[in-house]
Amino acid sequence: MEQFIVTVSNDSDAEALFDCMKESLLRSIAVEIDLTDRKLIELRFPEMSWTKDIAEAIALFIVNHMEAVMIRRILLQRSASYEPHEIKEIIQYCEQLLHDDEVTLDSSKHDRRRWIQDQLHLFFQSHDHLNIEGFMNFRLKKYMGDLQDTVDEACDEFLLNEQYQEFIALLKYFVYFQDTKIPEVHLIHRGNNKFELLDGNLQQLDLSDAKDVIFETVDRELNYEDMVVSALISASPKKIHIHTREPESQSIKTIQQIFEGRTSICTCCQLCKNSLGEWKAERLT
Repeated sequence: MEQFIVTVSNDSDAEALFDCMKESLLRSIAVEIDLTDRKLIELRFPEMSWTKDIAEAIALFIVNHMEAVMIRRILLQRSASYEPHEIKEIIQYCEQLLHDDEVTLDSSKHDRRRWIQDQLHLFFQSHDHLNIEGFMNFRLKKYMGDLQDTVDEACDEFLLNEQYQEFIALLKYFVYFQDTKIPEVHLIHRGNNKFELLDGNLQQLDLSDAKDVIFETVDRELNYEDMVVSALISASPKKIHIHTREPESQSIKTIQQIFEGRTSICTCCQLCKNSLGEWKAERLT
């Protein structure tokens, strides 16, 4: 009877691998699986046709379990300055990137598993003992490099979000202490970052100097969304009626967040129909 040994570095990984082996292998091949040590698993097979099945099971374990383990390890090695809640948030960014087939690792989760499976199959042809972490670090260098790139990208996303939230908080503070100048404005959202700003009489507001409001408040390169926010701050309305077909868009949420308590969302009034076309929807507040 053939024998193969798999080891991992800690108890929780061993238990996860053991469960994965039992679930995957016992349904496909006749195999005995023993967790002889909490970090060592012995596999015994009646014949040599086991390599494909074992490679598939371990590849599945790597992408489903070890990816998260390695990402956390890489993150902790990169910086010890993150708080526990920040580490959790960065790991969530990593998970989003890993599940976005068009952004990270140049492949889907299925493709990553297939590639790892092929590398394992080659390894098994000349080895009867596999250490999971050693295999990942020395035989899957491209894969590990991609995981490191994922962590770097997630850290960048985290820092950008932190800066964004600080920017929003500063603007909210500015708006909170600002006196209102006019009763209301109508903000027509024509999709993406296209807006039109009207006063209470539905006349175009002349706010050519509105950008100075934010320029004087923060040191930041402005985008179009910032310019709209700056225009609203300059107008300082008591009420902002937002007419949109995309009430869940990020730009709309940003405006609602900054002008908390002053905004209302409309999707079906006459101004909406005239400006945005017919659309069956109920008024949202």
